[in-house]
Amino acid sequence: MFIALNLIAMALGYHVFIEASKEKKDARTVGRLIGVFIVTAALGTTLLAFAEWSAANCLKRHAYKSGCHMPNKICFFKSKA
Repeated sequence: MFIALNLIAMALGYHVFIEASKEKKDARTVGRLIGVFIVTAALGTTLLAFAEWSAANCLKRHAYKSGCHMPNKICFFKSKA
């Protein structure tokens, strides 16, 4: 749900950016900056949420000893087996 809301926020930021491109000088610059800020913030929080989910999924796999889907160089939760 959180990722879906961030994707909607990215679409809104893109819409602000496109609408600002139709305006005159100062309004165009300010609108584009606001649009880029919204898209960047939404994308950053989406990537953080995905990373948190991925790490939690990795921990679950190690807890049940079914193995991790990540390569050994990336996985922080190395099994002792």
